[in-house]
Amino acid sequence: MKITKLIVAGAVALTLGGMTTSTVFATADDNNVSVNNQYDSDGQYNGDYQVINGEVLANNQTVLYNSKGEATSRSLAPGTYWIADRMLMSQGQPTLYRVSTDEWVKPSDVKFINPIGKSLVTARNDANLYDSDANIVGTLPAGMQYITDQRMTVHGVIMYRVSTNQWVKATDVNITR
Repeated sequence: MKITKLIVAGAVALTLGGMTTSTVFATADDNNVSVNNQYDSDGQYNGDYQVINGEVLANNQTVLYNSKGEATSRSLAPGTYWIADRMLMSQGQPTLYRVSTDEWVKPSDVKFINPIGKSLVTARNDANLYDSDANIVGTLPAGMQYITDQRMTVHGVIMYRVSTNQWVKATDVNITR
């Protein structure tokens, strides 16, 4: 099989046999993100996907879907964490996260957690600490620095992890790398 790689202004075109996949690289929060086209083995276009680096937490018994959006007979147990390496996109919005080879979950069924590398957060004022279900579990004292390694979004609010299952709102802290 002939493999060709061409890099042009941040873009990569990879040809495997007769099929070509194009990739465009961007940077978001110092994580590499690539946008690709998703094709089935029969060559059918299934939309665009981004390569991601994160985890999903299953909210409830979570149905798994194939890349065409069809429900499978398998599911994820409630409260379990799964590595997510791709996000299938439709009209610029995430529609599915990949957790296994051609097994995907809907964003509405999971919480997405994005590792951000080791960074420091400093509370601007005393800030509430939340668990992963957004319940207040303590206080982060003003001016104190804490290491954070993950970011997640809960009900549209970005939060940083400062301890096992303790999160602080991004609006309450300054973050440095």
